[in-house]
Amino acid sequence: TLYDTAVSIYGRQVEAVHAPEDDGTAYLYAGPLDQKTRPFCLERVGRVFTRAEIDDMDNGQISNVFLTGGGWNCRHRFVEISRFSELQELKGTNRRVPEIDEQLRRFKARRKKAA
Repeated sequence: TLYDTAVSIYGRQVEAVHAPEDDGTAYLYAGPLDQKTRPFCLERVGRVFTRAEIDDMDNGQISNVFLTGGGWNCRHRFVEISRFSELQELKGTNRRVPEIDEQLRRFKARRKKAA
């Protein structure tokens, strides 16, 4: 757990070095949707956030969500969105990227069927 978490944090730190200082920069919370996905990540995957919104998040495990994502063993990351991307329209909304929204619906249906 410590190794996997450290490797994930290191990867996010490398990306953070190149991240702009602008609080208005948009980031997509990206990563897998599977049985290992915890509620924190499930709630955020496919959504677009500003750096200020990310800095206000609390994963309930490890501080600095920008670097630690959903906490221990998290496989998700914040991907910077180009200011020219149509994904900018999702910033400040509670909507997800349409493809991920559909994937999440199928995932939840499979999870419900298995229960």
